[in-house]
Amino acid sequence: MNILPYGAKAQDSIIDAQSNYLTVWEGAVRSMKTVTSLTAWLIYVMQSDDNLFIMTGATQGSLHRNCIAGDFGLLELSGGAAQERTDKTNGKYIQIGRKQIYLFGGDNVSSHKPIHGITAGGWYADEVDKQHKNTIEECFGRSIVSSNRVNMWTMNPEPPNHWIYTEYIDKYLEDNLLGYSWHHFTLDDNPALSEERKAELKTQYSGIFYKRYILGLRVRAEGIIYGCLTDENVISTPEAKAETRNKIQYIEIGGDIGGNESATVYNAVGYWHDSKLGFCAAIIKEFYDNKNLSTESVIANLFNFIEALKTEYKVPVTTAYIDSAEALLIKSMKHRKEKAKLSINIKGSRKEPIIDRIRLVDALFSMGKLSIFDNCPEVLNAFQSAVWKPDSTKEERLDNGSSNIDSLDATEYTLERHIKEFIR
Repeated sequence: MNILPYGAKAQDSIIDAQSNYLTVWEGAVRSMKTVTSLTAWLIYVMQSDDNLFIMTGATQGSLHRNCIAGDFGLLELSGGAAQERTDKTNGKYIQIGRKQIYLFGGDNVSSHKPIHGITAGGWYADEVDKQHKNTIEECFGRSIVSSNRVNMWTMNPEPPNHWIYTEYIDKYLEDNLLGYSWHHFTLDDNPALSEERKAELKTQYSGIFYKRYILGLRVRAEGIIYGCLTDENVISTPEAKAETRNKIQYIEIGGDIGGNESATVYNAVGYWHDSKLGFCAAIIKEFYDNKNLSTESVIANLFNFIEALKTEYKVPVTTAYIDSAEALLIKSMKHRKEKAKLSINIKGSRKEPIIDRIRLVDALFSMGKLSIFDNCPEVLNAFQSAVWKPDSTKEERLDNGSSNIDSLDATEYTLERHIKEFIR
């Protein structure tokens, strides 16, 4: 592992954190705020007279990915001294000599319960803005008797009216809380990022996400969601369609099942590898039915859609990802597939958080990796008309029946399976 010298801002924040009641690192992605805060945390833990500490993340898995594993995680930063352990009482923890750092997820109303009763020297919160208020209150209370009570938070910017600002970060600044410091980081604070890498990162975000994750600004989500969808993402001429068809290596289907007030949608997405852009996709065919006459018709329409794709395209139709909430229907579809001896896989959708799916799609439009055939008017209109829920303290897609959310969900159920391939 090769870590370049820390800049003055990083060094100052590391020093501040050793004696502060609370230190916050906020700012852009890849801005070095996490590795800086982890360095400060490791120094504090090793110098503290206490032996037990707490780290929380949105989930235990995200905490491990962001802060424990990887080239600049706690395991590597410790030079191999830190070891992962598990006990029956408190679960997963990091052992460094006599020191133990217990790891918890904190994103739901009950996340605080496993933390209750622990007496800790200090607390580190990764993505604190994604953790529940109960978790934050509980963790603050765990270090009351510490000989050197220290808390450290990291986060990307949120909307200006988010409760993490009004109840903690900005409130503490306004109150001139002793032992509190806030540090804002941008891409320029990471000495390891070349200008070429910065430019590459900037192409992966657009709209509010560019302002938030690249510029590190607190901005409210307003208006049209997919602002990077332009005419260049729409394939309309016979020549352009033929060129795309020749690139497609395989096809997947995303399916959202309708009810009384929503439509059943099957969207076909073709995938291929481009020598310049990398992994790419095109929404090439759609089925939209707002009648939902019967369960049998919903199932039959899927298999008719599959047959139409196989006739039109001479590449494998590999998988159909159907809304995971429809477990019984998926079971019936699998039975129908086996009976017909079809090779296609039928699986439930993963349903990544909607905000992550939105970020993915908008980035793909921005990078030119996702296109839409103009013979998919429902899909095209859905992306063009999707808007943010007004006056929300977090990013929420408006879903009040005024726009076609069904076509968005169906498309995302296949795209979400390829996040790592798209964003490298």
